[in-house]
Amino acid sequence: MDNRSFDPRILGSITTGTLLVGSFGDVHEAIEHIVGHPVWTHEIPGLFETARAAVLKHYPDMPATEPTDFRECAEDLVKRYGDALPMPKGTATRDKSPLATLQDAVAGRNGAHGHG
Repeated sequence: MDNRSFDPRILGSITTGTLLVGSFGDVHEAIEHIVGHPVWTHEIPGLFETARAAVLKHYPDMPATEPTDFRECAEDLVKRYGDALPMPKGTATRDKSPLATLQDAVAGRNGAHGHG
């Protein structure tokens, strides 16, 4: 299994649902690693809980609710964990193509995810 290190604020963004870093692209990249396959933006809502649960499995003391002060939360994560935390690569596989999940998203169906 491939481990990759991430800024703890990126992983905290996943567990809290609040962007704690300057770039959502960094969070998107982490979600792809954590679930194990490329994720199109429209698929993130369907995979968010899977990614959140994976981070909390490895770091159960990571904040798991929306912070009152996102800046303070981000600072605390760096103080607690340092600059980087390793996360294993997920093993999920797609059950639909990204275009099929886009059609589902546009139609309001919850089919924008893979299985693992």
